[in-house]
Amino acid sequence: MKLLKVSLIILISLQFTACSKKESQVQPYTQEQIKEYKNVEEYNQAINFPPEQKVETLDIKTSLLLHYQQWKNTKYKYGGTTRKGIDCSAFVQKTFKSRFNIKIPRTTLLQVKKGKTISRKNLQAGDLIFFKTGKNQRHVGIYLSKGNFMHASTKKGVTISSINSPYYSSHFWTAKRLNF
Repeated sequence: MKLLKVSLIILISLQFTACSKKESQVQPYTQEQIKEYKNVEEYNQAINFPPEQKVETLDIKTSLLLHYQQWKNTKYKYGGTTRKGIDCSAFVQKTFKSRFNIKIPRTTLLQVKKGKTISRKNLQAGDLIFFKTGKNQRHVGIYLSKGNFMHASTKKGVTISSINSPYYSSHFWTAKRLNF
């Protein structure tokens, strides 16, 4: 654990000397590296930076992964909105509200009407990705990076999957970018 914290301090220190934008001050970490921090305050306390070097915001991907750590393995429940069971659109809605203070509609069909349509090749962390999974069924997730997205799966619950898997690749519908 101490080795992990020392590694994080070194990585962050390098980022502070190399970057000028606030959003790029925190490098995206692997799930293992960030799982113990629930928010930026806990992160700053654990790293123990001097006040002038405290991180004010986490990048989008890191913030999403922190949220995922709190919800992973939550079972899927159609119409569910709690950790006892949640569906895909409620998971997306709760993620955007708690991580970015952005209110979005509750259902997939209303969520797909928000934001700007973007191509699959231009996906960035935080983009919504939509799938047609049946004649009248739709699914939504939140893009992370490198083809991975987090979502509430009917089979696995809250999980991370690849958009490039045969199933999701063949059911891809559209992607939207919300304004942060």
